[in-house]
Amino acid sequence: MNPHILTVVRETPFFEGLSPDRVTRAASAFHLRTYERGETIAGVADEEPCTYVMVSGVARAVRVNHDGRCLTSGLLDCGMVFGRLPYAHDQATEQVEALVECEVLRVPTRDLESLAAVDPLIARSLAQSSAQRLRAAEARLAALA
Repeated sequence: MNPHILTVVRETPFFEGLSPDRVTRAASAFHLRTYERGETIAGVADEEPCTYVMVSGVARAVRVNHDGRCLTSGLLDCGMVFGRLPYAHDQATEQVEALVECEVLRVPTRDLESLAAVDPLIARSLAQSSAQRLRAAEARLAALA
């Protein structure tokens, strides 16, 4: 177990409330990577379905319409979840680009589904992150009206 990943998982809001043994179990499934400004973190061309948790930095989620137009669907910061979300077995439709240097945890989506199935705190964090992104999208839509 990489001690740095263990520390990062312990300090990331997504994992708040997990006991030390649950943190260790969760940390063993994740990989940590730093992305430079302008780098693509996740996209529609990704080979393996993965879910990401933002540790630090800010990124922009963009959806590309069938006619090639881009729509920013949200800004992602510390603790937010993105990429292929667990239990949503549809095609990836957004690309995520680092706006500043970002540190990100990545996990194969199937592994996160397995963790959430046995750990209600992880399932709760997934629901909270999804609700936060949904509220932000609703606010953006209301501003367009």
